Amino acid sequence: EDADGIRGTESDDVGVTGLFGTLTSFAPLCVNGQALALDPATTVTADGEPVSADRLRVGQVLWVTGSVVDGVLRAERVDVLIAQRGSIAAVEPRRRRIRVGEPWVTLLDHALVVDRATGLHLDPRGLRVGEVVEVSALRDREGRLFASRVDRIAASREQGSVVRPGHLPEVRALA
Repeated sequence: EDADGIRGTESDDVGVTGLFGTLTSFAPLCVNGQALALDPATTVTADGEPVSADRLRVGQVLWVTGSVVDGVLRAERVDVLIAQRGSIAAVEPRRRRIRVGEPWVTLLDHALVVDRATGLHLDPRGLRVGEVVEVSALRDREGRLFASRVDRIAASREQGSVVRPGHLPEVRALA
């Protein structure tokens, strides 16, 4: 566990490994500095729904389980975790914060903001109230969210749209 209360790599005595963290690169898949092999048999979900591995993007928060085979860490299951999804209710550009639900989300300095329809990277200061977003973030001990990626799903939506918080599991050591 690091100083912010966020855990990283865990393993048990039979070689099954769990990684919780931010996807930083591909070829191979890299989470928390750990390289993982991904193959067609790997199960990939986004917020609990099955998706193609093509849906994986740098900046997403992942929970990966796998095992070491012939000295290579192989991902058996990759879960993309969504911290929040819904319309932006408030924006504080100077503080790099948006509010989609509770709590506020602080965008990390290296956070990616991407228009999902075009794949274009956006300036975080351009996020607007009413835009529908999906937030990939880590939560600290105090419950604050720190986003590594924000995907703009739609430019705007009528007021009163439903905010559906995602599920960020509590990560604990394997026994």
